[in-house]
Order: sequence, then structure tokens, then C-alpha cells
Amino acid sequence: MAIIRLREPRELLSQGEYHAQIRGVTTLNDIETKFGPKKMMKVTFTVSYNGKTQTVSERYNVSTHPDSNMSRLLRVFYEDIPDELDTDMLIGRECRIVIEHRTLSDGTPWNGVKEVLPPQQITTATLPVEPSTAAPNNNAVVRAIRPRPPLAEAAARRARRDNLPVTDASPIFEVDQP
Repeated sequence: MAIIRLREPRELLSQGEYHAQIRGVTTLNDIETKFGPKKMMKVTFTVSYNGKTQTVSERYNVSTHPDSNMSRLLRVFYEDIPDELDTDMLIGRECRIVIEHRTLSDGTPWNGVKEVLPPQQITTATLPVEPSTAAPNNNAVVRAIRPRPPLAEAAARRARRDNLPVTDASPIFEVDQP
């Protein structure tokens, strides 16, 4: 008898932050949990790294409670959580995900999505520059690149949610001469 491997074992990603894109969203009904049957949503992310591509999935309880994982996911893409969600609108959206290692009941490790973050943002503004760096009466384009670590991003989201001032680490500035 020949044994054919139908599925290659997945590579365990290093724990940390990755650029990702939502590849698929599936609604799961009556999933048995320790709290009884729940309606869930399975989100599949595509992660590209070192010339390879891998999919990572995470399940979310369908809940609009402000502290729920699903609400945290939706706030990455929507300013306000919608009353109705067309899951196809999430497909193709770019984001960053934080991978953590989890273990199945049989001891097999797998990649879990600890947190979903907005993609790295680049803000462009026109600001006057020092006369020594530009011709007189010229403005330069300044881009503030703000890569936020996961804890700073989470703190900023909590501050916005609780209507507190958002503090930010010093951004890195790049100046383009006009």
C-alpha cells in the first residue's frame, strides 16, 4: 500500500509582525465552543515573506461588543463598526498581523493571529523648510513615516475609543525638495 501525502505541513512563521492581505472570509454557523454554539467568522490572511507566501487563518466570534476581537478587526478598516457587514468588502484589504504560536490539543504548534493592525501609513504634508535647505520662498514636501509597534497602536486605539488624547512616538521625517 502506498501512502500519499495530501497536504504538506505548514511552516511555522516566526512570532512577530507581518504585512498581510485578507484572502477570504467565511461565515461559520453553530460552532461549538465552551460557551455553547456560536456564530463565527473565519478570516484567511495571505502573508508574504522571504519570497514565500503562506496563508494564516483566525476565527472571530460574530460580536459587535467594543472589546471583542471582531470589533478590533473591523476598526482597522472602518472608522465606525457597521450595522451590517458585506464580508466580500474585506477581501483584498491590506493590513499588518501579529503572529503568535499556539498549540493544538495534540501538541502541534500553529500560527495564530494575535492582533490585526492597519497597514503602515505614510502621511504627506507641505511644510516650510529652513532657508539653508531650500531656495527662498519654496516649500518642501515632508512625509512622516509612522511605523507603530503593536503596543503603541493598541494604546492609540484605546485612547481614541475612550476619547483621550492620542500621544505618538516621534515620527521619522523625510524631506523632498520641490
